[in-house]
Amino acid sequence: MRGPRPGWRVRGGAALLATALALPADAWASGAAAGAPGEEASELELPAPEEPPAPEEPAGLPAPEAPGSLPPEGPAAAPGPTPWPAEAEAAEAEPPVRPGRHFVFANTYGFTFGVSPLPSFEAMFFFGGALRQREEGRRRWAIGYQPTISFGLADRYFIGILTLRHHVAAHSFGGKRERLVASVSAGVASVALLEPAIVEGEGRMGYLFGRRRDRSRMVGVVGGLLRLGWHFRTFERVPMPQVGVFVGMLLR
Repeated sequence: MRGPRPGWRVRGGAALLATALALPADAWASGAAAGAPGEEASELELPAPEEPPAPEEPAGLPAPEAPGSLPPEGPAAAPGPTPWPAEAEAAEAEPPVRPGRHFVFANTYGFTFGVSPLPSFEAMFFFGGALRQREEGRRRWAIGYQPTISFGLADRYFIGILTLRHHVAAHSFGGKRERLVASVSAGVASVALLEPAIVEGEGRMGYLFGRRRDRSRMVGVVGGLLRLGWHFRTFERVPMPQVGVFVGMLLR
């Protein structure tokens, strides 16, 4: 077989030479670096992957806040703790004492002891009106009519077994967290339901009780009384004292 012709070798070598001369200098440098012994070829730099777009939030929803961040208004605008139901009920309840003039009622039952070793059972009622409060936080006063009916031997033995009293009274009471109540009264008493025969004065001191006493107008009261009376028809030398205990309710 015949070998390749010399003319083809010359033409092929000329084409390779022309191609080599046409390459830029950077290509020769990179090729030389890659082919140098003892050196590693540089890694190809790939383009960074693009991050996927953030999902769009529905319109009308507030942007999420970073953990531990405060509202834009500052620490003072941060919402406080949610109150317990009992505290919310107490805050919404009406005040225990109305600020203006209003009706006041009291009703108590108890026993009184006088000149006889046997006591008398008595029932007291008070119908009055609260005076206008001049200064916030001070005690209130109510003035009205206070009838009392007694049955027993504390009022001058058998002659006073049934006694009816008619007093003008003034009751003092406080507002929220006030526990003491007091009253003073003066009037006349009729023994055996006859015409008035005794002039007397009376003082009472009581303590409020009840689970809703701080947020309710109607409360319970328990206390004691001291009464002095002078029977002017028999010309008693000294007023006769009486002491007693009572329990009842107060609408303040």
